[in-house]
Amino acid sequence: MDQFEFLPFDNLTYDDNGTYPYHNGWTITHVIIPCIYAFVCFVGICGNSLVIYVVLRYAKMKTVTNIYIMNLAMADVLFMMGIPFLAASFALRNWPFGTVMCKIVLSLDAINMFSSVFNLTVMSVDRYLAVVHPVKSADFRRPRIAKVVNVCVWVASIIVISPVIVVAKPTEQQDGSYACNLHWSDSEDGMAFWSTAFIAYTFVIGFVAPLIIIAVCYTLLLRKVKTASARAGARGTRKRSRRKVTRMVIVMVVVFVICWLPFYTLQLVNLNVQLQVTPFLVGSYHFIVTLSYANSCVNPILYALLSENFKKSYQKAICHRDASIDAFTTHDASHTRRRVNSRSKAQQNGGTDSTRIEMRSFGGGNVLRSSLERNGRNRSRAYHADTVRTISNDLTPDKKE
Repeated sequence: MDQFEFLPFDNLTYDDNGTYPYHNGWTITHVIIPCIYAFVCFVGICGNSLVIYVVLRYAKMKTVTNIYIMNLAMADVLFMMGIPFLAASFALRNWPFGTVMCKIVLSLDAINMFSSVFNLTVMSVDRYLAVVHPVKSADFRRPRIAKVVNVCVWVASIIVISPVIVVAKPTEQQDGSYACNLHWSDSEDGMAFWSTAFIAYTFVIGFVAPLIIIAVCYTLLLRKVKTASARAGARGTRKRSRRKVTRMVIVMVVVFVICWLPFYTLQLVNLNVQLQVTPFLVGSYHFIVTLSYANSCVNPILYALLSENFKKSYQKAICHRDASIDAFTTHDASHTRRRVNSRSKAQQNGGTDSTRIEMRSFGGGNVLRSSLERNGRNRSRAYHADTVRTISNDLTPDKKE
């Protein structure tokens, strides 16, 4: 069996004689890919920073679900900060940033992988509790508890990726350049064993186990929804709100699976089949890795499409609209009556309290992505930074809503 190494993919375009058989390989790997990474980085940082801002800025956005969403956005922003180093490494065909940055960049990549799916799992469990056990879960479905859970997600993610922190380092290649890789062992057998073990480890902990938990939660949740719908036709505002939030979380999970399933599928296939390197495979690999990166920038777009609160908060943050406008966008009838009564009282008092009343109304209201290396015997090995997402072997308005 071939050696499982976490080595750069672009070397696969060289044959055993050191020639470069694919005419467009250099352009794809060293020009187009860095440009795509730069675009993903820009969109991801802007979108996720906006999510963090609106959750922190607007009182109505500080719900339990939104606190989990903010935690996911924070993980994505941290990961995006490492993408420029990966793009530069692709373009330079070298890793010039040293050992410390190698460990940081690969660790951010790994943390993003695990914290993303852990956050989605937590959100799915939260949806199950909110819909199936709304009364029993009321005491611990609170923003303060959600913040504690977020800390636990970070701690768990760091523990899970701790091997990456230890083994990530730049390794010198035959042509004198350096690559930021996961270097498990100096021997080929050791490298093969630990690389394979780590792929299985990440696949189970970072994909299979969380998806099983998520599937169980939504199976029980849907059963409850069907039972409740059969009993009562009328649905209150709170039930509709919960249903919308649940739909948003389900869509997030589906998008996560779409973005990550091809990556894990390619890894598993590559463990058992010696894939022939072709231009199509080269392009497919880069597309699959970019798709997994894109998951970190697509969520803010989903929030705008699926959540009216996020959409309006985005608009206010971008257009700097006055906070009091929020009093006119709520659909809560009781809230509207309170606002009208307050305005009437203000007019009776000569209008001196109008500003204060408006403001009070508002106030209430992502192993791992690595390149592929043929047998680890290519004459020209690492040209760009590895990421922890590796291919192995040959390829290588309720506050609680």
